[in-house]
Amino acid sequence: MNERPPLDPRIVANEIIDIARDFEFEVTHLSLQKIVYFLHEAYLLETGQPLCMGFFEAWKHGPVHPQLWSSFKASGRGPIRHHAYGLDIKTGAAKNLPKISSAELRRYITAAALKWLPIPAPSLVGLSHARNSPWDHLTKRSGGQREYGERITNELIVSCRTGTGRVLPIRDTSLDEDDLYEQPPSRNRTG
Repeated sequence: MNERPPLDPRIVANEIIDIARDFEFEVTHLSLQKIVYFLHEAYLLETGQPLCMGFFEAWKHGPVHPQLWSSFKASGRGPIRHHAYGLDIKTGAAKNLPKISSAELRRYITAAALKWLPIPAPSLVGLSHARNSPWDHLTKRSGGQREYGERITNELIVSCRTGTGRVLPIRDTSLDEDDLYEQPPSRNRTG
């Protein structure tokens, strides 16, 4: 496996699931999405390279990687108890994805994940909805409505975060996690 990012986001997610298990945290699909996004964002800003392949989209409850959503949607609102799997193209059977072997990259992901894992999912959603964040820029529409489903490009992440840091959330973070089940947006869906 090529250990240099960008990595398959499912491999990053599997690493976070293992860290959560090792340190006795429960991780839900919603919190996993936000943690992978925050790691991707931090890595991009620190190194100039994306951590994850593919792209994130601005959904109602924050950034979502569609490939991760497909891999973990069966977990619903509950804690994730399984890894994401790949597909053997020759046989069509599910196959285990490789683990990250780079000690340096594993240390980076562990340190960052341990920063985010103790934070409840509604608070992570609030942080992903910070004013002037990529999510905020993409979902703002006139009349106070928001529109979901646009891609969050790496260029937008860099332009929104260069020199600004994370600012105050624009979303009420006192919501119950049960109220925050993520579904794919239909194009031009507002809320």
